[in-house]
Amino acid sequence: MKLTKESIKHNVAWKGYRLPQYDIDAVRENTHKAPTWLHFGAGNLFRAFPAVLAQRLLTAGLSDTGIICCDGYDEELIDRCYRACDHLSLVVTLYSNGTINKEVVASVTESLKLSEDMLRLKDIFLAPSLQMISFTLTEKGYIIQDDTREFLPDYKHDRENGPEGCQSFFGKLTALCLERCRAGLSPLALVSLDNCSDNGTRLERAVRHMARAWQRNGFITEDEYYFLLKKNTFPLSMIDKITPHPDNRIADKLAADGLENAKPFVTEKLFTSTPKARITCSSRTHSRTVIRLSSSAALSSPAATSLRSLR
Repeated sequence: MKLTKESIKHNVAWKGYRLPQYDIDAVRENTHKAPTWLHFGAGNLFRAFPAVLAQRLLTAGLSDTGIICCDGYDEELIDRCYRACDHLSLVVTLYSNGTINKEVVASVTESLKLSEDMLRLKDIFLAPSLQMISFTLTEKGYIIQDDTREFLPDYKHDRENGPEGCQSFFGKLTALCLERCRAGLSPLALVSLDNCSDNGTRLERAVRHMARAWQRNGFITEDEYYFLLKKNTFPLSMIDKITPHPDNRIADKLAADGLENAKPFVTEKLFTSTPKARITCSSRTHSRTVIRLSSSAALSSPAATSLRSLR
């Protein structure tokens, strides 16, 4: 058993696993031509919850497009957790009675690297069909100032130099939204799905400080500023979910089923940049510590009762 499109066609081998009940290739073609949902932050939380909910919509026939995801923090995830396994994920849900639910998720149709795929991102932002940009960046991902309230260097560079050649994530995001504005297209819902208070306000603040500096420095007009901050929306959301640190015992169970390469791994960036003591925090550490099959698997907690109620 391998986590590939070809392998999951053999349903008998995947006994005990919930498989996608829709035409994966058709969904990918539809999404490429007319994307509706783009997501930034390709970690475990995204794959275990928003991607699963998108799969529910596809299964119910309420949507015919999936999600395109992009990562700019730890791009190793794109190669190891998406492209290496045909963009399939295996979500393992743990229940309080000791049982586990295993589901192959195919709602992610394409994965991008922020450092390499800006042309494709521009195409997506200029698609009339696009409706929503969602984010799981962790609480730290919205920080734009240091302890002295000085803007971080890359963010400061973008405020001073305008939308061309941005270096920071929020500079690039604001510039992409600006391109959509200048193309005369409809505004977007920018939706933070991070488990922190006032998540939409934090996202709006990061865009607002960038756009206001551009407007004051003559890079954009007042109307363009109005579009970026008043036409686009930044709703508040609440996602009370966790994706626990992967357990080798779960990997052993998957291997016993016949699934190849069921091993947890830590990305190189996380290994070199994150103190060991932070492994227990529900921060970027959790969302970036991935259990790898020949690809990607995400663990969800017993709090998945809310997911069960949607089935």
